[in-house]
Amino acid sequence: MNSKIKSDANISLGKNIKNCRIKHGFSQAYMVREMQLKGCYTTKQNYSKYEKDKAHISATEIVVIAELLDTSINSFFQILKIQRFFEKRIFYCHIKKFFLHLFCQLTVYTCTLQNL
Repeated sequence: MNSKIKSDANISLGKNIKNCRIKHGFSQAYMVREMQLKGCYTTKQNYSKYEKDKAHISATEIVVIAELLDTSINSFFQILKIQRFFEKRIFYCHIKKFFLHLFCQLTVYTCTLQNL
């Protein structure tokens, strides 16, 4: 029996695999070729669907992908809430910088108007 796994509302298996692959600088084509050499019969189309969470991935394929990316299988099962927390935090830092910059510009503009 071939066990298949798919992402759910809390864990995006595909997004986690994609992020790890990109960190290593590997292309999808490279991943597919190496997976095929290790006995996984996947295609570039299927692999792309895995990363988009549009297809089930076998347990064997997850193990092979983890080996190729030199990472733990657990890293693929990070909870989205944690990722979203950090993404939001980064976003809020950018917003804060934007408004601080805007405030400084308004202050300079106000000072300039007062000197006229």
